[in-house]
Amino acid sequence: MHKSQEKRVRWIAARRGLKLIKKPYTLAAGGRYSLLPIWDAKQVLGVTQGGKLALVAGNKGALTRGDLATWLPLSAVEIVLRHWDRWVSRDANKLLSPSQ
Repeated sequence: MHKSQEKRVRWIAARRGLKLIKKPYTLAAGGRYSLLPIWDAKQVLGVTQGGKLALVAGNKGALTRGDLATWLPLSAVEIVLRHWDRWVSRDANKLLSPSQ
């Protein structure tokens, strides 16, 4: 079931112009998945200092994309994708928190 769920989430992400990325090696039971936009692979789904989900990018010489990513369980990524259109701001580059 897990592989079919992952395949479904990849498909949903692709329809929104996003790529589902998977943390290759983790022992933690927490998140292993994140999203990055196909149009700018320097960005990744992360949490801003204000606690909002956003597409974030590191500066030159800063943290890597993997360090910036917010790693989520597959079920949480599915929820983010389900509400993507509602949470994306007008400039299509910022994902707002669910409370907005």
